Amino acid sequence: VAAELGKTAEQLKSQEILAAGMLRPAHLLDILRNFVLFGDDNGKLVKIVPRYQQFRAVHKTIERLAKGRTRIQSGDTDERGGVVWHTQGSGKSITMVFLVRKMRTTNGLKDFKIVLVTDRTQLEKQLRETMGMSGQNIRPNQHDRGRTESPSDRVQRILKEEGPDLVFCMIQKNQDYDAAYEVLEFEIPLPSPRAAEGHVDYPGGEVTPEDEKLPVEEAPANGEAPEPTVYRQTRRLTQRIPTGEPTFPPLNESEKVLLLVDEAHRDNAGTLHANLMSGLPNAAKIAFTGTPIFRKERTNTFRIFGPLIDQYGMKESVADEATVKILYEGRIPEGLVERAAELDKVARWKFRAYNDAEFQIIMNLYATEPRVLEAPELIAAKADDMLRHYVRDILPEGFKAQVVATSRLAAIRYQKSLQDAKVKLVGELEALTPATLQLSEAEVAQLDEGQQYLIGVHRQLARIKELEFAAVISHAHNDPPSYRPWSDPDKRDDYEARFKLPFEHENPQKRSGMAFLCVQNMLLTGFDAPVEQVIYIDRRIREHVLLQAIARVNRKKRGKQRGYVVDYIGIGKYLKEALLETEGGQSDGGGMDTKREEIPRLEDRYRQVMAIFTSAGIADITDIQACVDHLKDVKVRADFIKKLRLFLISLGIVLPLPEGNRYLRDAKILGFIAKVASNLYRDNQLNLLGVEKKVRQLIDEYITAQGVDP
Repeated sequence: VAAELGKTAEQLKSQEILAAGMLRPAHLLDILRNFVLFGDDNGKLVKIVPRYQQFRAVHKTIERLAKGRTRIQSGDTDERGGVVWHTQGSGKSITMVFLVRKMRTTNGLKDFKIVLVTDRTQLEKQLRETMGMSGQNIRPNQHDRGRTESPSDRVQRILKEEGPDLVFCMIQKNQDYDAAYEVLEFEIPLPSPRAAEGHVDYPGGEVTPEDEKLPVEEAPANGEAPEPTVYRQTRRLTQRIPTGEPTFPPLNESEKVLLLVDEAHRDNAGTLHANLMSGLPNAAKIAFTGTPIFRKERTNTFRIFGPLIDQYGMKESVADEATVKILYEGRIPEGLVERAAELDKVARWKFRAYNDAEFQIIMNLYATEPRVLEAPELIAAKADDMLRHYVRDILPEGFKAQVVATSRLAAIRYQKSLQDAKVKLVGELEALTPATLQLSEAEVAQLDEGQQYLIGVHRQLARIKELEFAAVISHAHNDPPSYRPWSDPDKRDDYEARFKLPFEHENPQKRSGMAFLCVQNMLLTGFDAPVEQVIYIDRRIREHVLLQAIARVNRKKRGKQRGYVVDYIGIGKYLKEALLETEGGQSDGGGMDTKREEIPRLEDRYRQVMAIFTSAGIADITDIQACVDHLKDVKVRADFIKKLRLFLISLGIVLPLPEGNRYLRDAKILGFIAKVASNLYRDNQLNLLGVEKKVRQLIDEYITAQGVDP
């Protein structure tokens, strides 16, 4: 392009690159034919066109499929495959749809059977919805499901058929075919009760993360030991093993089969993958992943699928505005550390009859971190802090939240604790007197932080009352009845659907107060909800799971300037390690910032917007007339509003850190100048659309006092 225009590559403008890349006749016709989709967004018809990395990845994949040698041709492995590594939230699923569309119009590839392999029910559901835009014959369909056969038999039957279907396949359905098994059992002896000696044993039996946990109780007032309890003395372990060598028969030996494997780093290197490849021995394999393939996995992943086809990282995605930047914040509510120390003292008293060595064994076995993190009081304290953080920083923008808990039990307890925290907060807000709410800004500044917080969020009282909270957890056999409202598939679908709806809509059926979803494992992948802006993490997660979790909040949505990761357990180190992997060890954050990292940017943007007036000899911006006169020139106004918006966005990120407070006065004045100029010059560009609502509310309070409103 540079050569054609007689320029160097550095001199090219983005518009020139876009025009040269998109408007060449062959490219434009290709886009119109294969890269334009129509979808539904809350009842509105939307047109979807490709981003450059999607167009690029599809063409590179098509070239690999067309020119690579098959397994029979090479005599060893299929050379038509590879890995497409595009960061989560950048449109990976849409890229897969574009690839299918492009294959259907490419000679030599149009009659391929395409098998889309996933390992999560939620992920398959989301991909099915997305692939519905491809116009393909998706199997299994309703007719297939109407037949009397197991899910595994159904998929195998469809894979045997000839024809260019688009087949969805859960990799777990490729279990060993018609294999006989035997069950191994072993009884693990547990320490015997010492009730006869007046001692109290810790519970034995089968211990799972969902059992009732170590009770934390005060010593009886009379100093007597509690009544001894008799527990089971053994724990039974079982393991199912095949009686002979398992075999999986070939299902389709055609070379015109393509395996599209989503999130390739997870379950695709074990026996399930071996079964899939036994069933489709000559298939080409293309892997898509949104999280990095960590170094320890790369050799095996590339050996299975082939070399890297295309890469698009988190930093690129943020720079292109395909996703929003994510801000990290660590929070430990006051009192939790002291509470943990108190727990240790109570536990030592409870097991005082044991010597130090025995006590340490008990604590190592049972007082594990997940159990401590399930403690109701601990969860209640964190839930209260989460809700107050959410109401102040997230709710004003109309976005929603997810909580990642250490277990299913913890997720349920978070749901209840958040509901209790809402009732408590509403009570405190309703207790504010009219006189308190009418205090001046200077008088409010003299109050304690708690009162200042309540006054600041009081305007949202009606919305807070409508907030709803749900737990979304998997179902397991022998679950207590209390789990059923949160594990029932139909109820889960309802919670998820309502969560995706906005708080406000003229149609009551298209709005919902469902604000929080509390999960353990579910919805950390394959759950696409742009309305989600913050994820509160209270579970120690690493690598892929961590990156998948934080990617829940990086989806683009109107008015969403960034996503938030709020850490209640200390995963910052793991997050840094994972982000380094995303950029090949050369990361400066990989699309992540902290609030404090925004402070220098805020200072720079403040100087830039103020320079518009100081450079014109206006030393005091309270001279409103002089400032407004200076904005008479349309070019000056355009520069002013651009820099003002950037300044206010940075201020919205930094608040409520105290470093942001010193900018509030000037922010209000600058906003007032924008409003006056908008009235005077009838210039719609001077509105504050797209600015943080919490900052806009501060500005609007000041402007209302001045009586100016266009």
